[in-house]
Amino acid sequence: MKLFYIPDTCALAVHIAALEAGLDVELVRVERRGRGHVFEGGDYAAVNPKGKVPAIEIDGEILTETQAILHCIASLAPERLPFPAGGLPRWRMVETLSFITAELHRGLSPLFHAEIAPDHKSVLLGVLRRNLGLLQDMIGEKPFLMGEAFTVADAYAYVVTGWAGSFDIDFRAWPVLDAYRDRIAARPSVQRALREEGMAAA
Repeated sequence: MKLFYIPDTCALAVHIAALEAGLDVELVRVERRGRGHVFEGGDYAAVNPKGKVPAIEIDGEILTETQAILHCIASLAPERLPFPAGGLPRWRMVETLSFITAELHRGLSPLFHAEIAPDHKSVLLGVLRRNLGLLQDMIGEKPFLMGEAFTVADAYAYVVTGWAGSFDIDFRAWPVLDAYRDRIAARPSVQRALREEGMAAA
């Protein structure tokens, strides 16, 4: 499996999940250049015309979209990364991944735009704080989002919430979430993924 990534993006969640799954992953670093992206093998648009990371190459095919890739990785190692096969537990997992994607990931992304108006930024930060509170409520007294076992939802939540630190978000306002992030950060898969992507270990 090849993982096309840019450090400190949602591709890190895929990297963590792949390590948790015990998969053999070849990392391909993608670089932003002008309005496009390149990697050592050429123009990234030839790999993923959407121009986004992550993308994985698996069985000669390219798969994109973080949520789909995480689901795929979980399916390859269900004994290590549980993903309920049916019933309400499965839909709870889908619900949780959708919340991370739609409310946290997409809610944070506009904040990185240099042109964002201050009033708009203030509104988005207010929404972000509300959603971090909701995520804390979803964790509750459980060690992980879905219960006793680490899942791809935890990899994704950890990475996306980490971006909030760029906007002076103090996680001490959400002690359950703060402790949860510490638990995830201490996992060997997270430490290894950070090292392999050239980022300081948490």
